[in-house]
Amino acid sequence: MGKVVDFDYDNSEVQDVWACQWQVRIGDFMPNQPDFWWRIKTDDNLSGIISNISDNIQNIILPEIDKRLTDDDLMNSLIKGDFTWSTSVDKFKYLTTFLKAKKDYDSLNEVVEKFMQEPDGKKYYNIVKEHLEEINYSK
Repeated sequence: MGKVVDFDYDNSEVQDVWACQWQVRIGDFMPNQPDFWWRIKTDDNLSGIISNISDNIQNIILPEIDKRLTDDDLMNSLIKGDFTWSTSVDKFKYLTTFLKAKKDYDSLNEVVEKFMQEPDGKKYYNIVKEHLEEINYSK
């Protein structure tokens, strides 16, 4: 997202996980979305566990990352609502920032109006208002 809105983004620095546009636990992409943990005991076969973890990364995680790899793909994920484990306010912030950067003012106005009518828009009014001021939003 930093690329779209032309933030001072430094690819050479390791980014803080909390600064990411989306965060998710691997279990959220697994069938039935369990909170999944690999339990490893000292007498376990590590090669089998490593193989299982590697398979999950290749077959589950990487395809999910690929779905959100470009700015447009990430924005489409936000619009479609398949954005796991983001709060509604986070989703709103990311989506409005993208729409503003893309100069899609009709969609931006629609997203803002709709969100402000929802319970979270009312509940977090001050946070939302501050964000809209930060992106210089005006209808």
